Amino acid sequence: MVDAFIGDGDTIILEKTNKALNGEMVAAKINSENETTLKRIFIEGNNTRLQPENPLMDSMYFPSKDVSILGKVVAVWRYMPNR
Repeated sequence: MVDAFIGDGDTIILEKTNKALNGEMVAAKINSENETTLKRIFIEGNNTRLQPENPLMDSMYFPSKDVSILGKVVAVWRYMPNR
């Protein structure tokens, strides 16, 4: 998630909620795939678009009933290894 300034070893801080505004970054569970992902969310009618920050990756589209919001990203705790 380099395009979201999230690197390997970083910790994501979530506000636990099941609601989000369009464009907010969320931890979303895709129920049919038993998978959780970190993406920007957009509700479009009866469907949900999960948009990666990386412009080279495609958006993911699901029926809204198949997507559960686990929380909104509120902070990133950066890991700074000793060099």
